[in-house]
Amino acid sequence: MSNLPKDQNAESPKKKFGCLKTGLLVLVVLAIVVHFTLSGIAKNVANKQLPKQLQTEAEIGGLNLSLLLGRVGLRDLHIAQPEGFEGDELLKLDSLSIKVPPVKAAKRNPLELSKLHLQGLSLNLISDTNQVMNVTKLGPPPSEEPEVEEPEAETAEAAEPMPIWINEILLEKINVQFQDLAKEWDITVQDLRLKLENIQIDYNSGKGPGWVTANFIIPGGREDAKVKLMAKVAPISPSNPDRNPPMQLAMAIIGFDLGIVDPFLQPSPMAAKTAFGGSAFDFILFLEVGDGKDHTEQGINGHFELTTNRGTKLDDKLSGTFAEPVLPFTTLFADILGNQFGRVTKLGANAAKGGLEAGKAVAGTGVAAVKGAGKTVTGFAGGVFKSAKGVVTLDKDAALGGMKDATIGTAGNLTDTVKDTAGTAAEGVGNTAGAVTGNTQSDLWFTQIDERMETFEADATAWFEANPFPGSE
Repeated sequence: MSNLPKDQNAESPKKKFGCLKTGLLVLVVLAIVVHFTLSGIAKNVANKQLPKQLQTEAEIGGLNLSLLLGRVGLRDLHIAQPEGFEGDELLKLDSLSIKVPPVKAAKRNPLELSKLHLQGLSLNLISDTNQVMNVTKLGPPPSEEPEVEEPEAETAEAAEPMPIWINEILLEKINVQFQDLAKEWDITVQDLRLKLENIQIDYNSGKGPGWVTANFIIPGGREDAKVKLMAKVAPISPSNPDRNPPMQLAMAIIGFDLGIVDPFLQPSPMAAKTAFGGSAFDFILFLEVGDGKDHTEQGINGHFELTTNRGTKLDDKLSGTFAEPVLPFTTLFADILGNQFGRVTKLGANAAKGGLEAGKAVAGTGVAAVKGAGKTVTGFAGGVFKSAKGVVTLDKDAALGGMKDATIGTAGNLTDTVKDTAGTAAEGVGNTAGAVTGNTQSDLWFTQIDERMETFEADATAWFEANPFPGSE
């Protein structure tokens, strides 16, 4: 048998391996060609269409499409200010990448977003003297031709919403500037970082609530103010607008200088700051929205604390339902910021009347004959907030747990006179100049912004650990 002639058609293992390598190489080269061809075509199309669609100069520096890997990315996006607006370009984006597993995207159960990473965004928003925003001027003008009314079609069954599972969205190195030309005022947000993890929309991953964290800096005051937000969020159901997802939220605004919003302070910056009991503040909020079949059953629980650089302290509980929330801090800011607070928060100009009332006597006499400069609250969690001559102190160890069992003493309302918390009007908050100018205490307060933010972060972490998430995790 060994003398039989060899089959000439049989290929040696080396030859087979060589063919396989060649085939793989061809596929790789083909994938690269397709990748760059599609990316190049997409970039050219985008750079032709963007200016037409936006009605302003716009350009993309690079666009990457990788269909096999389920990745899309772009870099160096520039959008100029629309006609009628001047200044730095409206938008500049360094990079954006999106990864969606192609197999899971095809199955639609759920549509899974593995990661969205946006980095290096500069956004310049402008409201002109007629209160028209620059972003509203993007896009082609509305057609002058009258709309043709089409006969109503038979009502079809609404398509089921696509379930979505977002593993991670990371937005970082974001700077936003807003200019209000009517008020000759601007504000900037720097170094914004926003991260969303395990966000579920009409889908339940079985991995518990999602996480949202955000932090940024607000420059322009005596020192840079710092903002931090941490939140747990249950699966979201847009198909059920009568029910919001249960959530827990902790937020801190540390070292915010009221001088940043001087044009909006009512009735005047000096009077408002005097009524406020300081020229800058820390604001800390702990909020829980419970479970329920609709807004009327979803209870709100929590508390807020506000401390000014002059030592004035306010705190109160949050209660009610999502349908009828009781949020006392809306009174505080609405009375100081007036209609602007309602415009920004959509809570309305008269979000909660009856709080701080900056007296007209301030301007004429220089004495803080005002209401509501700091009525204290006692009784939270068995005396966590302790009042001594109107100064509220927080027992951190006692405050961390048992929020559901906590009770808070009522302060009546925040319209009681200043003497209830800081002595008499003259001896307490003091005269206008003394209430809003710096001193040793205020100087120290501004230097400890980082330390106070670190304290909040530690307290918030402990609060999340101590309080079970509402509903099932």
